[in-house]
Amino acid sequence: MAMAVRMAPLRPQPDCAMPMPPPPTARNSAPDALVEGLRRLLQASTGRAVQRLETHISWVLLDGEHAWKIKKPVRLGFLDFTSLQTRHQACDDELRLNRRLAAGIYLDVLPIRGSAAMPVLDGAGEPIEYVLRMKQFAPGALLSEKLAAGTLVPTAIDRLAARLAAFHRDAPAAGNAAPYGNAPQVLAQTALVLDGLESSPGAGRLPDLRAWCEAEGRRLAPCFAARRRQGWVREGHGDL
Repeated sequence: MAMAVRMAPLRPQPDCAMPMPPPPTARNSAPDALVEGLRRLLQASTGRAVQRLETHISWVLLDGEHAWKIKKPVRLGFLDFTSLQTRHQACDDELRLNRRLAAGIYLDVLPIRGSAAMPVLDGAGEPIEYVLRMKQFAPGALLSEKLAAGTLVPTAIDRLAARLAAFHRDAPAAGNAAPYGNAPQVLAQTALVLDGLESSPGAGRLPDLRAWCEAEGRRLAPCFAARRRQGWVREGHGDL
């Protein structure tokens, strides 16, 4: 059962991203120009208008049949996409992880070649970027649209809940050697997120928030350890 999730056009916030030098391993030094170049290419090849959406870490192009997602070369507290290699790996990971719930939507990862102004999706040459290709949701397929139209029935929610419960039940558990889910790792990830907020308007509250997170991390450390021992640290989905 595939889940339709709305992708809102968000602009990157300055209180999240840190100053970033040009990616040393990527030949594309103008990512915005590349996105526009790909949009023109898709419009020419499909004969349809292509809509551009934006999140804090990706650009998405909707051509009426497919959705094309390009990772932004950004460094945030919880990720680093500043190299072509890490963006390629992120696309591959997203394809693998999301196919577990939506195999018919997540199709493949393609190299982009050519130049930022004139990108191509086939041919020879060194890749300058990678794009994740997905099927675009049909009009009216989003849960929010079904709810607004009055067509979202309780049995559909029951099926969704059962599907998600089975997904979490069957997800692979992290082994004892995996770094995930222990108190130091959780606190380290939390600290990285808070580091990205140092220039935000509410930064004056960060010392108290850091102290609270550290105290709670120490208090909950036995719970984190128990969850790992019992196999409840699993390869799930960050948006769930």
